Order: sequence, then structure tokens, then C-alpha cells
Amino acid sequence: MRELFTSTLMCVIGLTCILIFGNLTKYEESLLIALEHSPLSFCKLIGLLLPYVLSMSIPFGFSLALSWVLAKWANFREIDALKSLGISSWRLSLPILSFSAPLCILVLYASLHWGPVNRKKFDDFRHNLAWSNLSKLMAQEGEISFSTATDEGFSGKDSLGSLAGLPSEEISMITVSAMDMEKGNWRDIRMCLHNSKQQVLAVINAGMARVEREEELGKIFFHLFDIDLEPSYRGENFFSGAESIFVKIKKLKEPLVFNLSSGQSESIKRMGFARLYQIAINPVLGNQSKKARDIIGKNIALGFSPFFICLFLIPTATRFGKNDPSLGLIVGIVICAGYFIIGSTGQNLLAMTDYGWIGWWIPNFLCLFYIFFKLLKKGNR
Repeated sequence: MRELFTSTLMCVIGLTCILIFGNLTKYEESLLIALEHSPLSFCKLIGLLLPYVLSMSIPFGFSLALSWVLAKWANFREIDALKSLGISSWRLSLPILSFSAPLCILVLYASLHWGPVNRKKFDDFRHNLAWSNLSKLMAQEGEISFSTATDEGFSGKDSLGSLAGLPSEEISMITVSAMDMEKGNWRDIRMCLHNSKQQVLAVINAGMARVEREEELGKIFFHLFDIDLEPSYRGENFFSGAESIFVKIKKLKEPLVFNLSSGQSESIKRMGFARLYQIAINPVLGNQSKKARDIIGKNIALGFSPFFICLFLIPTATRFGKNDPSLGLIVGIVICAGYFIIGSTGQNLLAMTDYGWIGWWIPNFLCLFYIFFKLLKKGNR
């Protein structure tokens, strides 16, 4: 079992490095900003991504290690030697199945809670790093946006709505762009007020803005000067149906205050198990409840995957590895790829039903049926 533990550790570390690299390449800009900020920020990004990656690298790393070790034992005739001493296949399999049990517990925890929660922290930290250098963020995105759907996203929506002649509840998003961002003084600022249908309600142009960022509070303050207000949307109640109105204001009395995380709504995929479970059992939430059940079902299936894959690999890798251990490793790679393809395909096929969560259980059931078939075939001999 020491050899299996060592091989599993090496495979998990190797797969973890590959998956982390693959995920980080999606966020190249964030990596550069993190490195410029400090090496500690870079390490923190990787550390927050690690639990999410482990939920995938542990089961598949264990599968590759097990297929290699079993094939090697079969090739060296170690398994045949143990069977010649009267040790049954079940007794040989029991230590391996026992070894998979703590891995299942770890993967369950990583998939259901540890991974999603830290992936949310990863997204927030990456977002905050980007906000720490607003000029780079603006150059990268062209504009920055703030959701005002809740009071948590924006302070001052009432005053801004009054300024634009709009009910505050109509404003759902504000986009901001600027031509020149010299430290804390921005010039030629343009703010577009949008409704829930992404229609532009009004445009606010400011000749200058003093921008202040409070990292501890997670807020950004805009002090606007030389303001020109231009209504764009001609709604029934918008300025009583006026055709053209242009308002000029020297400065706002109070700054506009935005939460730096307001542009991102929390994804259901980034929730811990407790919150996700509450959504899953709430039928009032409709599609959100279904998505939560699908995610929980998928993560539990992946959590038990080391055990079910173990059942499949014990007879298969042993059989193919007798002549060449590398064949056993190839079997492990094929099994891992097949597991992922069957699981994702099953979920996609059942996505429109209330049983999408069953999709990722299909490869587990196939592994179970395979071992039952082998046992029945052996019993009929």
C-alpha cells in the first residue's frame, strides 16, 4: 500500500499542477497584476484555486496511480503469487477499497464546500486586484460597470435618479468610461445609466472627477465636476415626454459611492454546501433550485468516484497489465476520460428534465454493473 500511496501522491501533484496552470492561463492579466502587487498576492491566488483543482485531481490522479500499480503487480506476477497462497481476490481488493474511502471523503468535502467557497474567494480577490489598478482595468475592458439592482451595489442611486429625472428603481446598472486617468483625477468621464433591459436611460458627462478608493471598505468614490446630463431614453414618464433636455451642473454635493464587488452577482456554482442545499430544497426558486440539485448531484457523484472507479480498475488494469504495465496506465487514462465524457454527456442529455443530477451518476452505475457482471460470470463457471 505504500507504493500505491506514493504513486497516488505523485499523480495528484502532477495533475494539480497541470490543472492550476490551465486555470491560470485564463486569467493572465490577473496573474501579472498579482505579481506586480506582491509575490504573496500571486501565491494567494494559487492557494485559493487549489481546493477547486483538488476536487478533480484527486479522483483522477488516484485512478491513474491505481491502474499503474495494479498493472505493475500483475506484470511482476505478485498478484498470482498471493493468490497461490490462498488469498482471494476479495481480500486483495479490500485494502485498495479501504484506501479509496478517505479519498472519497476528501473529494466530497472539496467538491461540495471547500472548492466552491475558495473559488468564490479567488474570483473576489482577482477582482479586487484588478480594481487596485483601475487604469489597467479600464484599458483592458474599455469601461467598468456597477450593478445597482441592490442597495449593496451602489450608494446614492436616489440622488442620481433625481438628477436624471428617473425613479431610482429603474436604474439597474451604471457603466463608466474615461479618456484620461491621471492618478486620482479622471477627465472626460462618461456614465451611462441602464435599465434592466440594458436600455440607456441617461448619459452623464463630467469634465473631471476626483476618484478615491477605500480598500478596507471595498468602495470607490466619484466626486463629479462640470457635469452635463443628456437623457437618451424617451419613456412615457421621462421628463413628461420632452423631446430634448440638456442639464448642466457645476458639481454634485455628495460623491457617488460604488462597492467594488457590485458588478458580480454570486454564482450558484460558487456557493458552499449549506447555502446550495437551501436553494435545492426550495421549490419556489424554480430553475435555480434545479441547478442547485444538479450541482449537488454532480459533486456527490465525483466524491464517490474513487471508490467506483476502483471497482472497475481492479480487474481491468490487472488483466491488461500482465504483459506490459504501460497498458494498464493507458487503461487508466481511458477510464478517466470516459468517466468525464459519460458524466458530462449524461448531464447534458438530462439537462431539460428534473433529473439532470443523475447524469454524473451514470459512470458510477456502469462501474458497479461491470463488477456485478464479472462476479456473476465468475459464479457461473
